[in-house]
Amino acid sequence: MGSQTYWKIFLGTVVLFQYVPRVLRIFRVWSKVDKSTTIFKAVSWLNAGNYFYLYLFASYVLGAFWYFLSIQRLMDCWHVACKRNKGCNPSSFFCDHDDGNHIFKKEWCPVKTPDSTAFDFGIFREALQSVKASPFLQKCLFCSCWGVRNLSSLGQNLQTSPYEWENVFAIFVTILGLLLCLYFIGNVQMYMHLKKNRKLELTYMDKDDKARMKAKEKKAEEWISKNQLPDHMKKEIMSCIRQKLGKKEDIDTENPFPHLPKHLSTEIRRHLCLPQLKKVPMFQEKSEKQLHLICDELKQVYYNEDSYIVRQGEPLDRMLFLTQGYALKFRSGETALRRSIGKGDFIGEQLLTWGFNGSSAPNLSELPISTETIKTHNKVEAFALLANVLRTLVPKVQEVDTVKSEAVQKNTPVEGNLESYYTALQRHEHLRSEIEEGDLVD
Repeated sequence: MGSQTYWKIFLGTVVLFQYVPRVLRIFRVWSKVDKSTTIFKAVSWLNAGNYFYLYLFASYVLGAFWYFLSIQRLMDCWHVACKRNKGCNPSSFFCDHDDGNHIFKKEWCPVKTPDSTAFDFGIFREALQSVKASPFLQKCLFCSCWGVRNLSSLGQNLQTSPYEWENVFAIFVTILGLLLCLYFIGNVQMYMHLKKNRKLELTYMDKDDKARMKAKEKKAEEWISKNQLPDHMKKEIMSCIRQKLGKKEDIDTENPFPHLPKHLSTEIRRHLCLPQLKKVPMFQEKSEKQLHLICDELKQVYYNEDSYIVRQGEPLDRMLFLTQGYALKFRSGETALRRSIGKGDFIGEQLLTWGFNGSSAPNLSELPISTETIKTHNKVEAFALLANVLRTLVPKVQEVDTVKSEAVQKNTPVEGNLESYYTALQRHEHLRSEIEEGDLVD
C-alpha cells in the first residue's frame, strides 16, 4: 500500500513538472525570435497574434492541470470512503490487485448530485460533472475554456474547498493570470507604442531626411535586385533596413549584408554561394551538408575599382567567389593574355589543394604562391574562404567523410549518421555564436 502511494505521487509529480522545461524552452526560443527576426519587430499585429497564441497555450496547459488534479481528487475521495467502510481494502484500487466491493463510491463520492457534507470537491466538481464519459475533443475544449475563463478573471470565480493543495492551485491560477496579463498585454502595448512613435517620426521628419531615407532604401533595393534575391528575402531585408534607418543608424545601404541578422545573412550567403561551390571540381563530390559547412564560413569582402586582389608571386591566402563586378587575370609579360572574370566565377582554387590534400594540418607558412595577378576592373563584391578559416574547417569536413565511410562499412544508413553529426555540429556552432553575441551585448 505504502509503495503504491509513493509511486502514485512520484508519477503525478513527473507529469506536472515535465512542463517546466517545456515552458522554459518556449520562452527561450520566443525571446530569440523576438530579438533577431526583424519582421516580428516591424509588424505589430503579428506580435499581438503570437502573444495571444501563447496566452491560449497557457490556458490549455492550465486546463489540463485542472482535469488531471480533478481525477486525483476523485481518487482521494475513494480512499477516504474506503476507510469509512468495513471490508474495503485500499489496495484494491491499484492495478495489480483484484477488484473489491466499491458500491459505496456512489454514496460517499457523488458527482452528479454533489454533497459537500460527504466530500467537498471544490473547484474540481465542475470537471468531474462535465467531462465524465465525454468524447476527447469535448473534454479538451471544455478544459481549455476553463483555463481561459479563469486566467482572464484571475481566478476570482473559483470556489475552493478547505483542501490545502486545492487552495494552492487556486492561488497559482490567480498569480499566473496576473503575470500573463502584465507580460502579454504590456508587450503588445509596447509594440503598438513603438509603431505609433515610428509614424510620428515619419510625420515630423523634414523633407531632406525623408529624401535621404528614400535614397538609401532605393540603394538597398538595387543591391537586392543585382543579387537576384527572392521576394521573401527582399521583404525581410527591407524591413530590417527601414527599422535601422528609423533609428537613425549609419548603415551602408549600397551593401546592407553586414547589417543583417545572422539567420538572414546565412540564408543569403547560401543562396549566392552554394551554386558556385558546386562548380568547384574538388567540391563536386561533397555532400550538401559539407557544402553548407563551407558556405557558412565564407566572409563577404569588397574591393574598389582598379585595386589588386593578389599579385603574381605573392602568397595566396584566400579563395574568392565573385557576386558582383569584374576583375582581370593576367601574368607578368603576358598582357595580351588577360582574361575577364565576373559574377559566378571563382579564383584561388590552389588554396583548396593546400588545405585538403595535405597529410598534416595546413600550415600558414606554406601557403601556395599565386601564379597570376588579379586586378579589379570596377567595384567587386565577393565571398572569401580565408586560409586561417580553412585550417579549422578542414577537420570538420573530413569528419563528415569519416562518418560516411564508417556508416558504409557497418551497413548503416549514411544519411542518418550524417544528419546526427551535422545536427550536433550545428548546435555547437549555434551555442558558440550565442555565447559570443552575449559577450558582445554585455
